[in-house]
Amino acid sequence: MGVRSLISALFSPRFLLYTNTLTSCTMLCAGDALQQVGFSIEVLRDSYFFTGRMTTMGLILGPMTHGWYKLLDGYSFRGFRSVVTLKKIVCDVAVAPLFSSTTITGIALLEGKSAIDAMREYKQKFWHLFMLDLSVWPPVQFINFFFLPPSFRVVYVNCVVLAYNCCLSYIKHNHSLGDTEDHKT
Repeated sequence: MGVRSLISALFSPRFLLYTNTLTSCTMLCAGDALQQVGFSIEVLRDSYFFTGRMTTMGLILGPMTHGWYKLLDGYSFRGFRSVVTLKKIVCDVAVAPLFSSTTITGIALLEGKSAIDAMREYKQKFWHLFMLDLSVWPPVQFINFFFLPPSFRVVYVNCVVLAYNCCLSYIKHNHSLGDTEDHKT
C-alpha cells in the first residue's frame, strides 16, 4: 500500500473517526509534553501521568470534535461562502466552553478529584480559557471553514491544537490561575 492510498484510506468516511481520534490523542500528548519541557511551571514528578491524562482526553475529544464538524458541515447554512463561514465560526465560538470544560473537568476527574472540585477548577480558569479560545479559534476556523474540505477539518484543527494544548496544559497545571478575585466567575 503506497502513501497516497494510505492517506486516502485514513481520510475516507470509513476511517475518518479513527483518524480524528488518533490525531486528537497525539496532539494532546505532544502539546502537554512540549509545555512541560519548554514552559514548565514546576518540576513535575509525575509528568508521565499528566501527559497520559491529556492523551486519554483525546479519546473523548476526538469523537466530540469529529461529531461537531460533521454537524456543522451537515447543517444547511444559507448564504454566500463568507456568510456561511462566519455563521460556522460563531457556532464554533459558542460551543468552545463545552470543549474546554470537558478537557479541564475530564482531566481533573482522571486526577481523582470529585466532580464538584473539577467544576470548581474549570470555573476558576474559565476566563483564561475563554480568552485563549477567542484569541485562537476565530482566525483558525476562518481558514478551516473557508478553504478546507470537510475531511481535513479535524486534522487541521488538531495540528493547531498542538500549540493550543501547550497553552491549555499551562492553564490546567498552573494552580495560581483563577485565584484572584477579579478573574473569578
